[in-house]
Amino acid sequence: MAARLRLELFSRAPKFIVVGLIATLVHFLTLSFLVEIVRMPWPTFASAIGSVAGIATSYYGNYTWIFIRTEPHRTFLGHFITAYVFTMSLNTLLLYLQINFLQFNYVVAFLVATNFSTLMNFLLAKFAVFERKGFAPLPPRRGVEND
Repeated sequence: MAARLRLELFSRAPKFIVVGLIATLVHFLTLSFLVEIVRMPWPTFASAIGSVAGIATSYYGNYTWIFIRTEPHRTFLGHFITAYVFTMSLNTLLLYLQINFLQFNYVVAFLVATNFSTLMNFLLAKFAVFERKGFAPLPPRRGVEND
């Protein structure tokens, strides 16, 4: 069982990274647009707005490509939003602390906070959203034995 779980995690990791990079890019572009173009004086608030756009991007990628679910969106959306609001809150708190107490540039703070929340997002998406108790994991790939 542990070997199968490791295999599932590692086989999904590249897709999760691609979706995460796209969602992070959407988040960062929104943040940068609001800070640099709109001249919003609150990078933490701009990042929270960017997180919402990134969360929407991430949900679509997770649902359609990583975990390949066909159940209605209502089956997952509430859990997904809860998990990502939690990690968005942690991300925003880390960003705030780094900018206001450690005096980091908002770009550096964004990268540090995002690396932490990426790991949290993957674990929550797998274990609390798309494959929580009551939902079977994806069928094993061809040529891969079950433990």
